[in-house]
Amino acid sequence: MLKPFTLAQRIVLGALVAIILGSASWIAYQRQRPLRPAPYSPAETAPVPPIPGILVEVSGAVARPGLYEMPSGSRVYEALEAAGGFTAEADRDAVKLAPRLKDGDRIVVPVLRPPRLNTRSVPAPPRPVAPVSPPAHALTAPRQATEFTPTSVEAKSSVLPLSLNSASLEQLTALPGVDAETAKRIVAYRQQHPFRQVEELLLIKGITPQELVKLRPLLVP
Repeated sequence: MLKPFTLAQRIVLGALVAIILGSASWIAYQRQRPLRPAPYSPAETAPVPPIPGILVEVSGAVARPGLYEMPSGSRVYEALEAAGGFTAEADRDAVKLAPRLKDGDRIVVPVLRPPRLNTRSVPAPPRPVAPVSPPAHALTAPRQATEFTPTSVEAKSSVLPLSLNSASLEQLTALPGVDAETAKRIVAYRQQHPFRQVEELLLIKGITPQELVKLRPLLVP
């Protein structure tokens, strides 16, 4: 027959039961408690500073004029490449390619223009001299004219002055100082750059200022 617990045994048994129940309650509470987030570390999540850039404008004789954002330290040639490069009419010698760009810079590519002839310094074309009848005792054999005049062009062309932008090769070769090769160069030039003034003939290989004096009264753009 079991003996009844003494007072001391009851106290010890009660303490053990209290400890067991407390431990079970604490474990259950910890399981239901949400996980705490990891401690915040500013060094790990600090944003990376963006690479500084500059804004430049490219205009004039380029393929795609406009505003372009370039990396800091870029040079002029890099901005021109971003704009698609030069056009056929660009005056490339007028643009320096090496300088570094700054924010707000503007690059203007000028258009290549033909040189203008200073008409004040060019003498007027000589006027045709009326033929002088030879004396009765002189030889009557015909003389061959040595000076080219507009009359000789009229033999091959019915309309004067000729238009540089529409004249045929045959009409051009009838002009003074213009051979077949020079006429071909004139046609090739006008296909890319229509003539705006007669003085642009100085851009054609084989045409000198002296020949231009003879050609000016015979031609229009």
